[in-house]
Amino acid sequence: MEFSHLFIYYWVAIAAIYLFHEVRFARERELRQAKLETSLAEAQLQNLRLQLEPHFLFNALNAISAAIYENPQVADEMIGRLGELLRRVLKDDRSQLIPLDRELETLQLYTRIMEVRLEDRLAVDVDVEPGTERALVPQLILQPLIENSIRHGMDSNFEVRIVIQAQREGDSLKLSVRDHGLGIDGSKPLNKGIGLRNTAERLQRLYGPQQSFEIRNAADGGAITEIRVPLAG
Repeated sequence: MEFSHLFIYYWVAIAAIYLFHEVRFARERELRQAKLETSLAEAQLQNLRLQLEPHFLFNALNAISAAIYENPQVADEMIGRLGELLRRVLKDDRSQLIPLDRELETLQLYTRIMEVRLEDRLAVDVDVEPGTERALVPQLILQPLIENSIRHGMDSNFEVRIVIQAQREGDSLKLSVRDHGLGIDGSKPLNKGIGLRNTAERLQRLYGPQQSFEIRNAADGGAITEIRVPLAG
């Protein structure tokens, strides 16, 4: 009788040990899979971010190239400001998220290059709600929006007036870029360039359904690009 009881206990113990190891191995597999997916997502985000740097560098160099034949002095000043921008980008760490005030400092270096090129035909105003300066935003998230406004936001006087706003809306940070150009032609599909497509994909990968990215016509003319991300930082 004791033997039969011990025999049953033995196999119960063996089954418990086997089950314990299977659960542990399953958890280890899940952890490895989660780490692999995280590493892949980070690599994809880093790739998207790195795509932006040569993209806006190419556009800046293209603007300088056009200015060389028109006004060598202006081109020389643009090269100097481009050097400042590159030093800032290289100095910044490789993190995806940075404080809003640092993102705006980098953006100002870019707009200064374009201000030299367009002279007094470009005006950029920045309106940041107090308390949002340290909110975390994706690095280089605003530059493609400004670039798009400069390219398409020229008004009937051949001037580009851009307003950048940052404000808190509940638990979200809203960033908007407004121009006063001709707006979006609703009869044609919106053609997003590399910068805008890249921006939309980065936001989706970073925040999923917690973000929004919208381009629409303003009620009184021009176009507005709005980004909403969770408020953090």
